[in-house]
Amino acid sequence: MWRTPSRIALTASITAALALLPAAHASAASPGSPPGCPERSQCGWSGADFTGTATTFSPLEGCTNAPFPVLSAGNTGGGQFVMYVFAERDCEGEVVAQVSRNRFLPSLPAPGLSAFVVW
Repeated sequence: MWRTPSRIALTASITAALALLPAAHASAASPGSPPGCPERSQCGWSGADFTGTATTFSPLEGCTNAPFPVLSAGNTGGGQFVMYVFAERDCEGEVVAQVSRNRFLPSLPAPGLSAFVVW
């Protein structure tokens, strides 16, 4: 079998991705659901590590402004919903977090001020 540059690049890319997978998984997921987030909900907390006040975001509401800066976020399931957390109100600015089903982020890179939940 001939080793072509594209095959070597593909192998290197897959190897690099697999090397990063355990670290990314460990930092983005927590066992069980954090406190204050009902089953099948998308939630944000006012403190890191799921502390402080919790709020929920609904896919039926479209873009929702958070009642406080969101510092941690989670998605306890409910279909294939994904929550996008934005740096500014009214779902403007940078997306600071993308939280898919059964994922929990104990800290966000920047506070989130709004969220949009999509299917």
